[in-house]
Amino acid sequence: MRARYRWPLIGLGCLVVLLAALHFALPYLVRNYLNEKLADMGDYRGQVVDVDLAWWRGAYQINGLKIVKTSGKVPVPFLDAPLIDLSVSWHSLWYDKAVVAEVTFVRPELNFVDGGSKQASQTGRGTDWRLEEQSGRPSAAVRLAARKARRERPTDEDSWAESVERVQSEHPA
Repeated sequence: MRARYRWPLIGLGCLVVLLAALHFALPYLVRNYLNEKLADMGDYRGQVVDVDLAWWRGAYQINGLKIVKTSGKVPVPFLDAPLIDLSVSWHSLWYDKAVVAEVTFVRPELNFVDGGSKQASQTGRGTDWRLEEQSGRPSAAVRLAARKARRERPTDEDSWAESVERVQSEHPA
């Protein structure tokens, strides 16, 4: 092989190896980052099981997000989302210089518990759920969607007790 072609091919090979290493390492880095952020949320903490990246559509999927209340005895998690799909619009990012995202929750369960006392209740209070606005960042627009969501809303005390018993049997501690 001529010396003229050797260095560009070596550079291209190194770039391909670097991109492949980044492709395999980035899901673990994102998962660890998210778990670090979810570990300290005031009265709640969360965990992510797995993260999958889809470069071609500017998206990633979060598998197994679970947020639980750390104080008190609440029988169910506050949020149990088996799959969350987050995608960014490439067109808006490149041409409009704005972040336009679509977030789709698949089979999420959001559980509010009225246990009579603050320790036995789960209302979402005790942490700031708003996203922090960072200066210098392009404006963001988000479209949220939920597919196959489950909602528990008992109408009286008897149905409340039945709902809690059913959820406890579905989610053993």
